[in-house]
Amino acid sequence: MKRYLSVVMIVARTTIYPMIGLLLLMSMVDVAVFQWMLQRMVAGGGICSLEVLIQQSKIEWIWAATFVILCAFLEAAETEGQDSKSRYTMRRLSVDEKVISLLWCGYNVICFVICFALQIVTVLLLCDMYASTVDPVFWNEQTTFLAFYRDQFLHSLLPLDEISLWIRNIALMWMAGACIANISSDRPMRSVAYHAGIYLIVIGFPQYIGRTGANVFMTVFAVVCFVAIVFWGKQYED
Repeated sequence: MKRYLSVVMIVARTTIYPMIGLLLLMSMVDVAVFQWMLQRMVAGGGICSLEVLIQQSKIEWIWAATFVILCAFLEAAETEGQDSKSRYTMRRLSVDEKVISLLWCGYNVICFVICFALQIVTVLLLCDMYASTVDPVFWNEQTTFLAFYRDQFLHSLLPLDEISLWIRNIALMWMAGACIANISSDRPMRSVAYHAGIYLIVIGFPQYIGRTGANVFMTVFAVVCFVAIVFWGKQYED
């Protein structure tokens, strides 16, 4: 068990600080842009719903850019580590290469979970800013709840009681984690395929409520890709 924890610590050491800085920057940009849009709305004398204001603040775009940059950080660490002293240390721990890949994949998933969690907390902070600024007649206890149902990005971020979307999100995170953990600098075609998978996640992530068929399809696609990458991919490198 200590060997596996040592591998995870080696991986985390190269990415933890850039990730923290990136995610804090994402939250600060979210708050700054939303505050600016909120003040413009108040100054103009108009009023719009919470979800519309979040859409106008481009929170979804900021998250998408953050997710892609985070993947780039994780990919850079994995690519650099393939022939580095860190990789040598991992091998000295007598951990199988496939296990190292799975551990790296799991660490990537933890990073994605932190990214999702911080984005949810930030959105809830934006909701509180909205509630403290607009006239109480435009706000009630259900406003935040309804925003997470009406807006496809917010609903995908926090699916509430839609189980198929929760499962889809988990599957997509493991697929992205596996893609990054198995990117190889000396196999460009495979790297292109893995990058395409990551970008498809960003493009297909927002889903409206009730899209069970689409959620099931993306879940199956992600699971098949994960199995192919982790359990079949390595044998073609040997």
